[in-house]
Amino acid sequence: MKRPAFSVAIAATTLAVSTFVFAAPAAAKITELKFHVVQTTLDDAPYMEMEHNGKSWVWSSQSKNFNVRTKVKLKSVGNRFWNAAVVVERTGEYLWWMPEHKTFEYEKLEHTTIGKNFLAPFKNDAASLCSVFGGAKKTVRDMEIGLRLWAESSNSGPSVKGIFPVRVVCSSKKEPASASADATPPARVPVALKVNEVRLYTSPAKPVCGKPVRLIAEFHTNKPGKIEFTLHRKDGEKQAASISVDKTPDGYAKRWSKEYSYDTSITREYKIVVKGHPISTEWVPVTVKCGVGKEPKRPGAFAN
Repeated sequence: MKRPAFSVAIAATTLAVSTFVFAAPAAAKITELKFHVVQTTLDDAPYMEMEHNGKSWVWSSQSKNFNVRTKVKLKSVGNRFWNAAVVVERTGEYLWWMPEHKTFEYEKLEHTTIGKNFLAPFKNDAASLCSVFGGAKKTVRDMEIGLRLWAESSNSGPSVKGIFPVRVVCSSKKEPASASADATPPARVPVALKVNEVRLYTSPAKPVCGKPVRLIAEFHTNKPGKIEFTLHRKDGEKQAASISVDKTPDGYAKRWSKEYSYDTSITREYKIVVKGHPISTEWVPVTVKCGVGKEPKRPGAFAN
């Protein structure tokens, strides 16, 4: 909406040419200058609907027009004014201009229809908002267009700033073709069996001469599976064995044990080394103390 130009034609007679000097009219002194765009539930709130085409945000509601109401109030003293308008600061587009008549006071609720020409310069601003706030769900953001009401002269007369509120509707964003539902899902890589912890201890904790003592190995893993391991004795003897770890209430675990009986005082050390896993136990001592006079006897056999 551009304000129409006005011109005045001066006719001269062919009988005589006279020279006239006109005194410039005194400028009006503006004492009140107010305006705002009305926003109620009854008003046709302007909006720009943006849709994502898989690559960028596109303005899809370009054909939509909106009826906007603007409340304008101006007053002057000394002289009447006649020239006033509300314009968009960025583009110079008119939202309203004053009818051609002189007055000391002007107060009115103005009606203006705006559409594509008015909003087009702001489509990149709307796209930028959706780039930041748009997503899988529909989003609505507010965008403010700067306005200015001036009176008497757009260059030197008084003016006041205001805003023109526009809603930017970011529709649900489309996923790129590579991420669509019919795309082939990535192949699952099976999780390898991992031994998280190995414990080695005796039961009872303090073996008693002549009574059975159990050497217990306890394995904890990340999933069920078979584990191979070796029981080492510090004097060089060793025994290979294996177990299958099961599901427990606290995860995945399994115990393995070997029973001994000693009738004479003895101290030995044992450790577990797990095959194929970088984990083992420390050397665990098994100490039995028998009374004086006991005949030495061979302990329980250590099978290889």
